[in-house]
Amino acid sequence: MPFGGSSIAILKLLRLLRVLKLIKALPKLQMLVGALLKSISSMGFAPILLGVLFYIYPVAGVFFFIENEPIHFDNLQTSMLSLFGIVTLDDWSDILYINMQGCANYGYDGNMDRCLNSSGSTLGAAIFFVSFVLIGTMIFLNLLIGVICGRNGRS
Repeated sequence: MPFGGSSIAILKLLRLLRVLKLIKALPKLQMLVGALLKSISSMGFAPILLGVLFYIYPVAGVFFFIENEPIHFDNLQTSMLSLFGIVTLDDWSDILYINMQGCANYGYDGNMDRCLNSSGSTLGAAIFFVSFVLIGTMIFLNLLIGVICGRNGRS
């Protein structure tokens, strides 16, 4: 068992909750946590919008890039995982360049057996990935911040 199998280990883990006492000790932190708790009801719609975004773009990604990029856009699940990495800005430019230049020209050095149809699309890939990064990171992050601040301002 990972935690030793005893209730003593669980009780030791519960001691970590003592850190929450900092919230009462620091008034600014208490105000911030209060604002977050008040905005939880309004934040329910933000994940719905993100879910729509994370359904439309992966489906389009599979449709447009499966022939050129089977490693990142082989099926819907792989496409969603790849786009999640992109929205966190984790090495998204490599996936962009593979789809702009074709898998035979960029990024498939050890996987040339998977590159069956190298057909890059400079403009299409740029529009797809830049729009996804802008919508996913910039607009969605600002939407969450706006919901928190807007909700805090009404109370």
